[in-house]
Amino acid sequence: MKKHILYTTLLALAPVIYSCSDNEGNDMKLPEEAITIAEGLDANGGTLTVNLTENGIPAGAWQTAVSSNHWLQVSANAEKNQLEINFSENLWQNDRDAKINITGASGTVDLLVSQKSIEFSEDHEYKIPIVFHVLYKDESDEKQYVRPGHLETILEGVNKYYADNGLPVTFVMAEEDNEGKAMPEKGISREKISYNDINPEDFMASGDPKYKEMLWDNDKYINVFIYTYTTDQQYIIGISQFPIFLEPYSLDGCTTCPSNGNPYDFPYPHCICINNNYIYEMQKEGENYNNKDITMTLAHELGHFLALYHAFNENSSSPKLDTDYCTDTKPYNRNQYMIGLNSWISKNGPIGPIGSDGYEKNVMRNNSVEPEVFRSTNIMDYAVSDANKFTEQQKERIMYSLHHSFFLPGPKDFSESPIYQQKSKSVKSGENTEWASKPNITKCDTGLH
Repeated sequence: MKKHILYTTLLALAPVIYSCSDNEGNDMKLPEEAITIAEGLDANGGTLTVNLTENGIPAGAWQTAVSSNHWLQVSANAEKNQLEINFSENLWQNDRDAKINITGASGTVDLLVSQKSIEFSEDHEYKIPIVFHVLYKDESDEKQYVRPGHLETILEGVNKYYADNGLPVTFVMAEEDNEGKAMPEKGISREKISYNDINPEDFMASGDPKYKEMLWDNDKYINVFIYTYTTDQQYIIGISQFPIFLEPYSLDGCTTCPSNGNPYDFPYPHCICINNNYIYEMQKEGENYNNKDITMTLAHELGHFLALYHAFNENSSSPKLDTDYCTDTKPYNRNQYMIGLNSWISKNGPIGPIGSDGYEKNVMRNNSVEPEVFRSTNIMDYAVSDANKFTEQQKERIMYSLHHSFFLPGPKDFSESPIYQQKSKSVKSGENTEWASKPNITKCDTGLH
């Protein structure tokens, strides 16, 4: 009886390798064709035991089993000629595939496995992977090359805002890259660039393909780019695209791809951009109010990405209009408010800490429709605001986006869309491309300048 040895090796290009050896039967051969494991992997994650004998691989014919993907890891039981597959929950929008490379003296063969996507349900608790693309030229500059751990801290704060508002969504640091390999830093792709800065309007709205090519798959991630803005755009802290829907799904203020169109014709990067000049701005207890708080900024930009407009009136010529498609947010004349706020600051100096007289005065707004003074609490407002609440109609728009937005991870209901059934990233352009001729973006400034 030969002694079986089980050991584990970690390599940069393969998440986990589990190997076994057996000196008996080395003349046995592996199959020449790839083998598909008939039993699909559960979308919610788990463990599956694969009997290799039943799949045409005899005991003693192999020495190593290597997983090609981080989300799927393998351990070997040579004595029983079995592999135990451990796999994580599929957070992506679509099914995903992986392979296990089996190597023996006679060559190699791949075991092919597939994991279904999670089926859509109205009460699904979403976990949405985020990849932060940290674009840098100078690695020694901490604003460009963001400190390890900092973005994770910001995301924890963002999740608290959404959880406190009862929304069933958690944003998580992505664990694997576009190819399914383990990321050296969860959720962070550090990408060296040759230029000093980028104009965020060019990035988001020019249609230059080089920017869209920087995105990772929107079915798998929300892409957030962090970089140095050009000097003329330094007052802008964040910029975001609004959702895209497939006909017949739609939301007021958002783009809908018609049934004779192709969503992949949209030439603009569907993502969020953050100005790295503000990446370490965080509200500290007892200190002056920080209108540039980066945690609030990302929570706000994700609100845009999920179909929310600014809570204030954005039509200076018609201040009584309600421009955010939510009747339960109170509109106010933004221009008038900012004139008053900046006048107050010029006379009195900084706003002061949260709860101070300056804060309590300037957190109030004048309703532009009703004769009412109200306190700003909405996450989609800014300048001086408690910024900790979504209204019920805002939450309804977020949920509709989670359920039906095309470029967004997680289970979706596209059951009524005629083009979803034939969607493909390689298909030719749709008959109708006019719908994709303009970006649908919003810029957010620091509120005080």
